[in-house]
Amino acid sequence: MNHCLWCQEALDHTYTFFELLVYDRPQSPICDFCRSQLDSLKETIHCEGCGRKQAHSSYCSDCLEWAKVYPNKNFHHTALFTYNAFAKEYMEKFKILGDCELAGLLSRDLYGACKEKGKEALFVPIPISDRSREARGFNQSELLLQKAHIPYMRLLKNQSKEEKQSKKDKRERMATAQPFEVDAEGISILSGKKVVIVDDIYTTGRTLFHASDSLRPYGPSTIETLSLFR
Repeated sequence: MNHCLWCQEALDHTYTFFELLVYDRPQSPICDFCRSQLDSLKETIHCEGCGRKQAHSSYCSDCLEWAKVYPNKNFHHTALFTYNAFAKEYMEKFKILGDCELAGLLSRDLYGACKEKGKEALFVPIPISDRSREARGFNQSELLLQKAHIPYMRLLKNQSKEEKQSKKDKRERMATAQPFEVDAEGISILSGKKVVIVDDIYTTGRTLFHASDSLRPYGPSTIETLSLFR
């Protein structure tokens, strides 16, 4: 990759010997200036539950509400970046306008986050509805994992007939009915597995909690969640 996928400026990066040895790790197709527009959550104080950027590390108001619904669950969601103005523009071009090449813009970051989950982790992307796939032509979470060179399994089906989450306000999102069911293959392999559910954006958490709820009856050892943005 010779140019930044976002601004098309030439990339100036010399790979170390170690980077060259890790042949399955994607190169970074984003220049330093464009990267500076991102707000990494690793470098900020954020909610210990969902990763939301805030002034303290204890649970945010959203996680406190979820704790009422799931009183016995320890919340810990991994998000890589704040959903700031740059992230919104990026997702608009990638997800809404369909520039699929942009799925690789942050592939190196996603690769690193997935590898931190361990070799035994089973990555499960959030599925989109048939209506969304017809309109968009691709599942953004799957494409992000593909570009990051991360194997995954389609263990969930999205049976929703409702309008897109992006068109709903917070109250409507929180009231969304369970849209997922587990594929037959998932029923047979989930037992004892460490599962990591992957989505593009964590907004209210409703989608990821629904996905976790649908997988839990089939005996995974743990269920974690991961998103590019929060």
